[in-house]
Amino acid sequence: IMLSDALTANKYENIAKPIFDTIKGFRNQNQLLKEARDILLPRLMTGMIDPDKISGQVVEEINIYEEL
Repeated sequence: IMLSDALTANKYENIAKPIFDTIKGFRNQNQLLKEARDILLPRLMTGMIDPDKISGQVVEEINIYEEL
């Protein structure tokens, strides 16, 4: 088995790193969404939150999470 030379390894890293960084970002965002679901779902089920009254509020709160 022949090992890649440094130039080939560097080219691979330049291509692959942004892809893996994007995957990492999606995993982090997915974790935040799971946490939000776990907090909000029980409140929706018990009627503590009225979905008809919060549509604009949810968009604002999602934007706050994206800034973090």
